[in-house]
Amino acid sequence: MEDLFEKDFSELPIEVQEVLSKYTYDDFNYESCGNLVDDLNSIGYTCEFGLDAEPFGLRKLSIYDNWNDMEVDAVFNAILKDIQIYSWLDNKDVEELREKIIDRHTKIMYLIFCEEKFNKTITD
Repeated sequence: MEDLFEKDFSELPIEVQEVLSKYTYDDFNYESCGNLVDDLNSIGYTCEFGLDAEPFGLRKLSIYDNWNDMEVDAVFNAILKDIQIYSWLDNKDVEELREKIIDRHTKIMYLIFCEEKFNKTITD
């Protein structure tokens, strides 16, 4: 999934440009990042930010963003189990995914990736 922060500002949807224009990149802190996420959520987008208060991962909200942590974990683990059944990945690769993908944001990104991959296979 593409991080829309990496796109040219002029290529972003106008409503996203308007939200981002309210913020100064050099002045981000935890409070302003939280406000940015709230403003983006109100127009159907979201992003994450780290301990450095630097926003990243700008994307459209997905159905998974409305799920609680238990639902995200359950579907993530079910996908990893199915991957093993269908030999999408070797067992060692699945274990590596389990070790690397531990936070909610990354799990949601992986769910979106799998959904896009599945939709591509059924439309090809």
